[in-house]
Amino acid sequence: MKIIHVIPTLANAGAEVLVGNIALEQVRVGNDVIIVVFEEMHPTFSNYFLKEKLEKEILIIQIKARVSFSFFKNKIEIKSDDFEKIVNDFSPDVIHSHLYQAELVSRSIIQDNIKYISHCHNNMSQFNFFAEKLNKRRITDYLELNWLKKRYFLSDTIFIAISKNTEQYFKSKLPTRLAKNVFLLGNAINTSHYFSKVHDDLNLVKLISVGNLLPNKGHLFLVDVVSVLKRKGYRISLDILGFGPMENEILEKIKKMNLESEIFLKGSVSNVNEFLSQSNIYVHSAYSEAFGLVLLEAMASGLPVITTDGGGNRDLIKDGFNGYLIKNRDIDLYVEKLELLINNPQKIKEIRNYSVEFVKQFDIKYYVEKLSKLYQNAFTR
Repeated sequence: MKIIHVIPTLANAGAEVLVGNIALEQVRVGNDVIIVVFEEMHPTFSNYFLKEKLEKEILIIQIKARVSFSFFKNKIEIKSDDFEKIVNDFSPDVIHSHLYQAELVSRSIIQDNIKYISHCHNNMSQFNFFAEKLNKRRITDYLELNWLKKRYFLSDTIFIAISKNTEQYFKSKLPTRLAKNVFLLGNAINTSHYFSKVHDDLNLVKLISVGNLLPNKGHLFLVDVVSVLKRKGYRISLDILGFGPMENEILEKIKKMNLESEIFLKGSVSNVNEFLSQSNIYVHSAYSEAFGLVLLEAMASGLPVITTDGGGNRDLIKDGFNGYLIKNRDIDLYVEKLELLINNPQKIKEIRNYSVEFVKQFDIKYYVEKLSKLYQNAFTR
């Protein structure tokens, strides 16, 4: 099968890492795959764990594509001549799009012999028009979305939702005929990249959190958590792995709370698996989370997970078995769960054993098998 994955850029981040893993596995089982991007590579792509392998085995093509709305002509204009040429030359069976701008670019060309797959990596805000105040940007989103829905009908698009939360969101936002085309397929990782060590030394409790430094990730909450634990007399360290605009604000709060010896911003790194293997507990604090790929990575590394409720991560956490889900952003309750683990090494061992077995069902090998069946079903609809 010939497959084009379309994504705005590649980065060391959830959706982009998943696309790379999918493409590599699809090639491994005999498919012909290319990845099309239309923005400069994100600075964090240089730290993508499988960057060299991805560039060696997958053709990655950067095209010129621009999406704009003309208020005077009342129409969407998509400049993507390069994309049309790629489609005509490659003759794909499937065009698989990832993230909102890729939805627009990929639907600029519709051919009857191609099956179109939209991967819903998050609850795209553009589909929730009335959630924010009306302004020029929201009007543009609305007009773009109307254009896009028409293209979805024309291409008979199949939608992949990565969690029950995302599935419900898109089924509620799409027209009824399109909502029937939404299928649930949770994310996956290559579990062989992660390894579980014995994490029994709790004299210094090593916490870790992975996620770009964005407001939604809620890292300031974790600073408060570490502050409470320190006041209670625990020897704590927290490594935060990620890159983004919140860095200075987080550093300022760390300094203000005298936690420079406890919390360390490591930036974007290529060896996340090694950091995980050297930690005791994984902590997560996102306000919203469509899935939470890094939670799988933590479980594959044998780490208990303590996370705030982001919506999609409800599918992953089995309270008391692989971690704890804190439904309200309650610092005291969050600290209580951490103390439960810190003071009970046997519980950490039990969670480790459960987690490394639990996560096997999310291996990329099984994921691509399910994805291939979904592709095939699209052809026989």
